[in-house]
Amino acid sequence: MFDKQIGIFNTTRFTFTEKKINTPVNLVKKIMEDEQGRVILFADSKQFMYDEQQQSFNLNHSIANLPAGYTVSDMAIDHSNSSYWLTGKQGSLLYNIKTKQFDTGRQQSSS
Repeated sequence: MFDKQIGIFNTTRFTFTEKKINTPVNLVKKIMEDEQGRVILFADSKQFMYDEQQQSFNLNHSIANLPAGYTVSDMAIDHSNSSYWLTGKQGSLLYNIKTKQFDTGRQQSSS
């Protein structure tokens, strides 16, 4: 019945309203809410943002291009510092939403 569907479940009426994802996906990993109350869906190592007007999840390009060769297997929102934690085979990255910069956690050496 709910094969490859995503939607909103109304807990008062016990109804399910399907919502579309504008790009085919195989695996939805999680749904989160950012500090501005926007709904973010993480699927197939991509981030989608829910658009109220279109009533669908659209591919979100708010995260800058990942460093070369980096793949994302999971993500989490850190509301305390407006950042996304991204993890993958290559390690973890911290993405600052305000500055749109990545922090790999590596210390810069001073010359």
